[in-house]
Amino acid sequence: MIYARYAEGFLPSGFDENAMSAFSAASYGAERSQSAEIGLKSDWWEDKLRVNLVFYEMELDHKVERFDTLTDTGSIESKLDNVAAVDVSGWEIEIETTPLENLSVRTAFSHVNSNYNRYLTPDLNAAGSFIDLSSQQPNRAPDENLHLALAYKLSLGPGTLHSYAGYRLLGDYQTNSGIEEAEVHNWTTWDLSLSYEWQEWVFRLFSNNV
Repeated sequence: MIYARYAEGFLPSGFDENAMSAFSAASYGAERSQSAEIGLKSDWWEDKLRVNLVFYEMELDHKVERFDTLTDTGSIESKLDNVAAVDVSGWEIEIETTPLENLSVRTAFSHVNSNYNRYLTPDLNAAGSFIDLSSQQPNRAPDENLHLALAYKLSLGPGTLHSYAGYRLLGDYQTNSGIEEAEVHNWTTWDLSLSYEWQEWVFRLFSNNV
């Protein structure tokens, strides 16, 4: 199946619950988004192989960000307001297969481009002027994400033995785009599980993020 989808998103306006004064407590506007994608969902090899592929783009307008600004009295406060816009595009492929009767393999890989196309905050050193931060990377937006999982089951005695191993790779990303030291370098995790099923009983040993 080949499909196409268009959607519009909406996050309502609100107030900063951590505001320090009536000035920084002023409401911010709603965020709106438009997204489109085209994809493929397919089954092959007598339903032993599934391949899903998608390409997508999204525009996020009037994005709310926190920044420092001068108040009417000349003090500096942190404030939330609609000062940014973000473009996101990417693709993702997902493959599931059962090459053997008792073995299943699943892998997924995604590549994402996420960039500000507008990000203006007040310049604290020049009243009425703005600083352009659109060259920064949006927070928590890794470029690449890989997941690989293998599951195997085996009849053993009166029950069934199940084993599972999952591997994940996450690319570099920022937790705070304004601080260079806030970069999280790419990291990997392993999830492991071994269980035995007998009648209505399940005995399991597992560890996440080994």
